[in-house]
Amino acid sequence: MKCLKSLLLLALYINFQSLSQTENNVVEDQQLKTTYELDNANINDAAQLSRDVRFDLNVVSRDELQSLGILSMPQLDNFFAHKTKYGRLLSIYELKVIPDFDHETIQELLPFVLVRDLGIYRSSNGLLKDVLDEENNYIIARTERALQPQQGYSIQASPGTRYFGNPYKYYIRYRIASNHNFSFGLTMEKDAGEQFLWDHSKRQYGFDHLVMHFQLKNRGRLKNLILGNFSVSAGQGLVFANGMYIAKSSESVLFVKRNQMGIMPFNSILESGYFKGLAATVALKKVDLTVFASQKRSDSEINSDTNNQGESYINSIYTSGFHRTIREFDTKNTVNQYDLGYNVRWSTPHFNIGQSSVYTSFLDVGTGVKLDIIPKSYVYNANAFRGSSNWVSSIDFNYYFRNINLFGELAQQMAKGRALVLGTQCALGAKMDLALLYRNYSPYFNSFYANGFGEYFNNNDEQGAYLGAKYTYSRKLIFTAYYDLFKNKQLRYGQYSPGLGSEYLLSVTYKPHKKVSFYMQWRQSVKPKNLSADEGPLYGVVPTLRSVMTFVLKYDLEQRFSLQTKLYRSVYRQVQGSTGLVLAQDIVYKVKKWSVSTRFALFDTDGYDTRIYLYEKDVLYSFSFPAYQGKGLRYYLIAQYSLNKKIKLWLRWVHTQYHDIQSIGTAGELIRGSQMDELKIQIKWLL
Repeated sequence: MKCLKSLLLLALYINFQSLSQTENNVVEDQQLKTTYELDNANINDAAQLSRDVRFDLNVVSRDELQSLGILSMPQLDNFFAHKTKYGRLLSIYELKVIPDFDHETIQELLPFVLVRDLGIYRSSNGLLKDVLDEENNYIIARTERALQPQQGYSIQASPGTRYFGNPYKYYIRYRIASNHNFSFGLTMEKDAGEQFLWDHSKRQYGFDHLVMHFQLKNRGRLKNLILGNFSVSAGQGLVFANGMYIAKSSESVLFVKRNQMGIMPFNSILESGYFKGLAATVALKKVDLTVFASQKRSDSEINSDTNNQGESYINSIYTSGFHRTIREFDTKNTVNQYDLGYNVRWSTPHFNIGQSSVYTSFLDVGTGVKLDIIPKSYVYNANAFRGSSNWVSSIDFNYYFRNINLFGELAQQMAKGRALVLGTQCALGAKMDLALLYRNYSPYFNSFYANGFGEYFNNNDEQGAYLGAKYTYSRKLIFTAYYDLFKNKQLRYGQYSPGLGSEYLLSVTYKPHKKVSFYMQWRQSVKPKNLSADEGPLYGVVPTLRSVMTFVLKYDLEQRFSLQTKLYRSVYRQVQGSTGLVLAQDIVYKVKKWSVSTRFALFDTDGYDTRIYLYEKDVLYSFSFPAYQGKGLRYYLIAQYSLNKKIKLWLRWVHTQYHDIQSIGTAGELIRGSQMDELKIQIKWLL
């Protein structure tokens, strides 16, 4: 059998020479199709968490492969059926013989997967030898800043708003990692306005933010061990979830389900949403047991006046990560946050069931006594979490039968609230994929690390039903759509009465030629929202419409030169209507050691309500998703130069010119003038 496979692979090799092993536009295409309201902080640095180490196809799980968002349900079934029938893959070229794996699909997969040593594992020479031989070993250093003077750095700024540090943002990252063996990473970051400081009481040693991890994998029964910063993912994200999760996009089927990624190293510049301590996964026949313990310091302002028990309290945990002013620095690392949790999972090839729990408590760093969280007395905070500790537990399942995947999770938060997710993904033949999902989140459900499917970010007070479909007429023509209906029973920020909302999307991707593609998307939502002060009675709630039309035309003139034209139109309607328009032209040119990308964009929107978020190219492992609002133009230039095989350099310059305002930003970020320039420089050195 191996001889026959080797001969077949040799014959296929000639057909594969045109498949590029370099980075492609998969990540950019996925960002293009995501929601029009994304937090830029969550976009930045998030995609690299799963892309930094490629998946080995001989040991990859179904959830890991599905998380890439490239393979359809039938393709996933065919891939694992092929491995069951023929055994380990000998080469990446073997993908060509799997049904439904065409040239384009394999080309999209290549940057994210590999087959180690033609499918034959090397004998272990010891951890130290593996570390010394590992090629995925690099350092990245980056600096960036706004070139115009900002209010926070002025000597005229008041003491309470003046920034301690300089206007430069610094980022250094070291990573050495093997795909299924070990990983070590160290990330250091200083935001603009923060200072370099050595302060043990604030746990700052030079850089303001520091994350580090050491990971061992596949050591007998020990499947995974992480010391340092890590994240945990299990079930449908109602207890804990890692990474960035974009459920509603024009990829209307695959991204609906949360994938079981287990414990993962945390390397991001995000300063919240992670654990810090020890996590381990042990394999016991069909059962995987994951346990973790975490202790980290979080930011908050401790109130000197006391709660009903005579103790100090906090209103919330701060997640911005900024420590630039006196007030921001005083709130740094004031709360000790402890987390204990586990996940136990029983698995067979077609079914797995898991149970998860996490216990969280908060203590005052200074006194060591428990800290109550008491939210501010706003009407929309009526059901927000209160107390000094929280416990959340759940049970989840996954069932695979042919082209059908059933999944769900039921969670309980102490004795107060429940949350439920039930869904299915199925393939109706070779061309049609469907997804159905129902969720019901109690107004009393509060989970600090939840990030499940939903319209609102906190998985609280929401009922909804989602239907998504994808129809592949041919490789050249693909249609996707979804409809989501949701409601809430309690008040929310900006919505002072319960209400019913809906959202739908229609998209078409047409590729008449391998060098030409056209993409069109229409997304519209109707949500209850408070009337603005000048449009009706105070706290009056009315249905509010927002829609965005997207048109993208991409044309590759030759291997080195490509063009992409994008047109976006947004509409916002409450009592009166407003509109927005963005026209952008992207150009990419590659020659020898150089790669140059540029964009010129014109935007004209009536205000914040008609803002339009656009994905922008950035330096490696950095992502930009700014909101275009107001009237003006914006253009950028990115130059990448390969000095040699080990060293690459990037430079990114962005210029924004507004025609309707005379100042940009607010508070310490305020720039007096209508222009803003941003500069970013990065180097990557393979060791």
